[in-house]
Amino acid sequence: MRIKKRIYRPISDFGDFKFDFYIFDFNAKEPSKYALVEEAKKIVKKHRVYLLRDEIRVLPYGDPEDDWLQVDISRGTISAGSFFSNDQIIGRIKILSSTYKCNFLGADNKQ
Repeated sequence: MRIKKRIYRPISDFGDFKFDFYIFDFNAKEPSKYALVEEAKKIVKKHRVYLLRDEIRVLPYGDPEDDWLQVDISRGTISAGSFFSNDQIIGRIKILSSTYKCNFLGADNKQ
């Protein structure tokens, strides 16, 4: 299996962006009016934080096996019980072509 090496750049290189995230606490000890039923939890666990360029999803960002925001790595270095996991957060980061400062994804995403 070939290991992909990612190049991380300072966020300022990317230009302006918008984002929305939703974090779900699957281990809440207290009942809540916001609690999810098991079927809803299964749906949430299938999704991650997606990257969109001009409203089009950029693969593989957001695939279940791709922890591109390193959420699980952070969780492993901090108290796991005090930090959410990669399958508890869904959302999207949107980059519009008018704000590109560099071609960090490439025209055809050859990563």
